[in-house]
Amino acid sequence: MEAEHADNQRMGRPESLASFARLEFRRRTFAGRHPLATFLAGPIVAILGTLAAIFLTVFCIGWLIDCAAGLIDGDTGGALSANDEFGLAVGMGMVQALNLMIRFVPFGLSAWLFARLGRRAGLRLWSVAACGIVALMAVLFSSAVRPASAHSPGDLIFGLGLKFGLGQVLQAAIPLALGLWLVWQHVLERSKPIAI
Repeated sequence: MEAEHADNQRMGRPESLASFARLEFRRRTFAGRHPLATFLAGPIVAILGTLAAIFLTVFCIGWLIDCAAGLIDGDTGGALSANDEFGLAVGMGMVQALNLMIRFVPFGLSAWLFARLGRRAGLRLWSVAACGIVALMAVLFSSAVRPASAHSPGDLIFGLGLKFGLGQVLQAAIPLALGLWLVWQHVLERSKPIAI
């Protein structure tokens, strides 16, 4: 008993040992060593990077489809043939798909990434903050498709603004749901009794 008591004295109190172990666990990852940079600045960089990747991917796919269909440098001569109308319909479908991807993928993917980083580093509350930033960006982001007409080509319009609508609420739903799930996990973890 005295030897065990002496070992406990050398190691310290269990609370300080647990605190030290938690700190060392967090320091093993970049997110644990630099939570401000990871969870406050990272979401904005992740969203912009995801948007750029989506644009580049869709542009390359559109270019490949145009090359395959022989629509590059095609002269319509004022009247659209059936092939040209099909090409315009495919193009408009791609723009609509791009619009959906732009509205949901960057925000859902970014929230998932930061939720995962926070769980791995043991920083769930920092993940909640990152999900909140992603949700705020989702609420501020808007995009729309203006179909092509006889006098103007179709447009994809996107940007940041205070135009609040159902679309923005749906965009923010995934990051908010992930943030609430992380809070719930944190509460459950704190309420568990510690086995000694």
